[in-house]
Amino acid sequence: MSTEFVTPPGPLAATLNCSHLAETPGVYAGSFLLRERRDYFDADPPLITPVDELSGLPYVMVPPEYPLPANNYQLADDNHAWHPSRSPLLATPSGEALRNSRVQRVDWYDHHIVYHKYFYGPEIPTEEADIFRRIVFAVARYIPDLAIDCNGYEPVIQRLRPEEKERLWRSNELRVPRPGLVRGFLGNYVARQDISHVKDSRIDEFMNTSNEYRQAFLGQWLLSQATLVATESITSSFEIAKQSGNVAPDIRVKTPNLVKDALGDRHQRSPYVKLLRERLDAAA
Repeated sequence: MSTEFVTPPGPLAATLNCSHLAETPGVYAGSFLLRERRDYFDADPPLITPVDELSGLPYVMVPPEYPLPANNYQLADDNHAWHPSRSPLLATPSGEALRNSRVQRVDWYDHHIVYHKYFYGPEIPTEEADIFRRIVFAVARYIPDLAIDCNGYEPVIQRLRPEEKERLWRSNELRVPRPGLVRGFLGNYVARQDISHVKDSRIDEFMNTSNEYRQAFLGQWLLSQATLVATESITSSFEIAKQSGNVAPDIRVKTPNLVKDALGDRHQRSPYVKLLRERLDAAA
């Protein structure tokens, strides 16, 4: 059985440059889910969900013209941006955080009868730095300019209108479903960063002072320094996204502060200060 993912037929081919979807290698080859559900897909072979180049996030679905009910799962339910759910890459702690960093409330028919009849899912990142990038953009409620319109018989890639983005931000149809899992991944990732740029005297004081208040202050400050290091590679892309109107308008902070806010208050950040201290102690 061939496992190549090819340019889609019909309206997709006319509206999307699909060269980046062709012959996708790696994570899907020989997948048990692909073998089990091969006859489920109308596209043969099934299509990989396209992702946004700047953020790495999968395209969202174009919202319907009518409001979606919040509690009627026969009419509307949540589409996880990262799927299939049974992928082993989403079963790891970082994969589980990635899967639970973004869902979109969508029309049930568009979701199950149109979208999942064509798309297998996006290519799932495996490097933690790549997962960190995607989760940060999800926390910022980043919306790509292009989206998948499943309101017809076949999916079509089209550009989102500004009012459609506004609806997704305002309605909470696009959200982080399990912020605790996301916080855990972000905190553990940040605490493992190299903070060798910090003066040794500051680190020594944090490790050895008997003043609990001073130690707590220095621990939070060192975690902030680690956050600066963690976000350094994505800061410029994030600023471009804000200037382009792809980030939720209520997100006005820079990337390090966005991550710091996602880690919660001082009490919620304390496990990651402890992890940072343990790592510094082991390296001493």
